[in-house]
Amino acid sequence: MILHCDLDSFFVSVEEAKNPALKRKITAVGGNVYGRGVIASASYGARQYGIRAGMPAYTALKICPALIIIDPDFRSYGDFSKRFFEILSSFSPDIEVMSVDEAYLDTKGMEWLFTGPRKIAEGIKAATKEKLGINVTIGGGSRKYIAKAASRVSKPDGLLLVEDEQAFIAELPVTRISQVGEKFGNVLAAMGIRTVRDVLSYDRDFWERTLGKKGAWLYDVASLGSADDICRSDPLPRSLGNSLTFASDLLFEKADEELKKLCGKVGRRLRRDGLRGRTVELTVRYDDFTTLTNSLTLSFPTDMSGFIYNAARGMFEKYSGYDGKFRLLGVTVSNISEALFDECDLWTCKRTERTRKIYTAIDAIQKKYPALRLDYLG
Repeated sequence: MILHCDLDSFFVSVEEAKNPALKRKITAVGGNVYGRGVIASASYGARQYGIRAGMPAYTALKICPALIIIDPDFRSYGDFSKRFFEILSSFSPDIEVMSVDEAYLDTKGMEWLFTGPRKIAEGIKAATKEKLGINVTIGGGSRKYIAKAASRVSKPDGLLLVEDEQAFIAELPVTRISQVGEKFGNVLAAMGIRTVRDVLSYDRDFWERTLGKKGAWLYDVASLGSADDICRSDPLPRSLGNSLTFASDLLFEKADEELKKLCGKVGRRLRRDGLRGRTVELTVRYDDFTTLTNSLTLSFPTDMSGFIYNAARGMFEKYSGYDGKFRLLGVTVSNISEALFDECDLWTCKRTERTRKIYTAIDAIQKKYPALRLDYLG
């Protein structure tokens, strides 16, 4: 089972742990006493007045003049966060940190030591309260999105390990499923699909015919038929790229040929590691050592060399009028995510699915014959 561990009203809770006199008062962290800035964290007492994180401080004070606004102490928050993750690490080595106050923990393999997920969750709650003086809400399920939904409905200071998962997730918004972002969510909404139950009103064949692999994946997740999530203790890389300093400086046309090779290499590395990226960055260095960078964010993450090259080539085109030569080119892809499916519009996904088969074949040949260079940019 995967546990989603989420500290309650983290910044405010830290301030209350430091100064118990603040407990049971209406408090918030952020902004300042003059009402400038925004609220970063609100106590549950403040939330009863409608005060939320992101609200302008002057609005919060207007709603509740008795509100006590505390200046943030990020050094303390960092210290409490570190100690919280140390507590989690004492219960399992498989932890995926999501933010300063939130993490997933995989209980698999630890049942023999703690006699089951519930004992682990209860131990985490007790240790967090004893050592930090703050509360943590925990939800548990076989998938991350189920665990997170369980913790969300259990706040504050709750514990819910979902047993009948299919019944629990039936009325969840489909956008609660991991990897169903805004773009995919809009596609589903246009089809009248808003909840997990709506997904299951059609069979797997329908979803595969309509949305290809992504549709089949969605059905599998909704029906709890896909493989369990894993917690990544090793975070995804922030970026992945390659650069090349030329043996001799090149004119634009020759440099463009090298750009194609760089994009091909970056794409192969992404596909090899099962990753995709949304932002493409181009680095250009002139023969006088002037270095310039440009970036472009795509509408969907990709691992295809052709998409990467099209983005990089569009940025490189602005240098076509440069009279000198080029000393270095670099291509980096960032906004990295795992390659679960092609997140794009329906027409693009259909074309991408065909193209992906070509890349799969080329990558297999490349792996078998490393000395052979096949740079497909379709």
